[in-house]
Amino acid sequence: MQLENSTSYTMSSNEIEEKTLELRKIKGEELHGMDIEELQKLEKVLEVGLSRVLETKGERFLDEITVLQRKGAQLMAENQ
Repeated sequence: MQLENSTSYTMSSNEIEEKTLELRKIKGEELHGMDIEELQKLEKVLEVGLSRVLETKGERFLDEITVLQRKGAQLMAENQ
């Protein structure tokens, strides 16, 4: 049982280390050891992520505009 826990802990520790390194690369902090191909893959991942962020932001802006237009129309109707 203790051997299983130790192995599980080691695997979890390794996974955390790998994910931490991956996050640091995404943040641009650990790029020195990467070759051109790895940098291109990272660039593609970042482009896709940025595209999703921009799309979501645009949707939220449109939703907010719609809400404000409704509120404006409601206030105009109440003032008449």
